[in-house]
Amino acid sequence: GLDKLAAVVLQKCHAKIFALTTGSHFQSESKSVPPIADFLADILQLIDELPLQEPFVLVDNTFGSANPLLWPLRSRLAGALVVNPFGIFSEEFMDSAAHKKLSDVLLARAVDRLRPERDVENICDTLLSVWLSGTPEFLAESRREWLDAVSACDEDFWYLASAHCQWSPREKTDALADLPLLDLETTIASSSYGPTVLGDSARNLHKWLSKGQVAYIRDSKGWWEIENPKFVASELVNLLNRVMKKTQL
Repeated sequence: GLDKLAAVVLQKCHAKIFALTTGSHFQSESKSVPPIADFLADILQLIDELPLQEPFVLVDNTFGSANPLLWPLRSRLAGALVVNPFGIFSEEFMDSAAHKKLSDVLLARAVDRLRPERDVENICDTLLSVWLSGTPEFLAESRREWLDAVSACDEDFWYLASAHCQWSPREKTDALADLPLLDLETTIASSSYGPTVLGDSARNLHKWLSKGQVAYIRDSKGWWEIENPKFVASELVNLLNRVMKKTQL
């Protein structure tokens, strides 16, 4: 998805793109997932080391894990695009039986991702059924490509996957709890056919953003990089055009 997103943006906007991968900040040898605060501090330090021209636009595609970075980066940002935030829950939902059930599933997956004897095919089939839509032919081809890619991943990949599952039931929400309303031009892009908790997370994050707007990714259950990267690229171009009118980007 990143190459397609970059191609559209660079074709329509004069911009330089820095791509960060979160997996490089995890060390699977530690055998335990760090608090989300440690993850955020590491990513913030990495951003500080980049030769960025300010103000810049941040694209957050971490499934909600890096959302709190908008606040410490605010003075340096012209705007942000947050794609498919997940794990941003209301207090009412976290007190519900549905949240308990979801938490049990996610925490079990967090453990499974770290098992040396993990069943990669079963993990693949489960994730595809939840996060990917399309024709039978498209799904079959995507499954083959996903299995080939994941089978070649090192343990740090699985460690990161475990961390996201562990942080989602509560840590992502708690990381936002005491933050003030943010006046940053922000687009939250959420998959239109995704699970209910995905859309709810987008709307819950929107409550923290006084200049935020929610856009829905057409024909997508969650993995927009495979399903509809052009829509997300278009939303990013629209955001860049809006903020460039207000700043000297």
